[in-house]
Amino acid sequence: MKRLTVLLCALSLCLLCACGGTAQPFATDLVDKILESETFSEPLEPLDDEIACFLYQLDAEQAGLTDLRAYRSSGATCEEVAVFTFETDEDAVDAQFVLAGYLAAQLESCRSYRPAQVPKLQHAILTQRSNSILLLVADDWSAAEEIVD
Repeated sequence: MKRLTVLLCALSLCLLCACGGTAQPFATDLVDKILESETFSEPLEPLDDEIACFLYQLDAEQAGLTDLRAYRSSGATCEEVAVFTFETDEDAVDAQFVLAGYLAAQLESCRSYRPAQVPKLQHAILTQRSNSILLLVADDWSAAEEIVD
């Protein structure tokens, strides 16, 4: 039952996420702009590409991942930001489904042991533009949305 809930949450997140077919891809320097804003409750730490792929359950080669910038909380919060660039738009669509599953699993696990983090995950931004994806979980999600738009 728990697996079904996680899968349904992942599907829901995918359906709620914006897909921009002709929009310009996210530039990896967007991560810097977001990090410089006051949208996080603590400083985020950079993730090595290999570790990031492991955490996000992406096989870089199989997924067609060509570039990745990711930063994450040291563990006190669920805050994070990442921009993924893929070889094709189709690769990004496939990866978005995997990342939606990741967010759904994070949400499910936080419900029991970090309930204060749940609203951040409920307002997570997972958006595809062309062959890129932005994943953003912020303390101040309204400010984060303004930066992204």
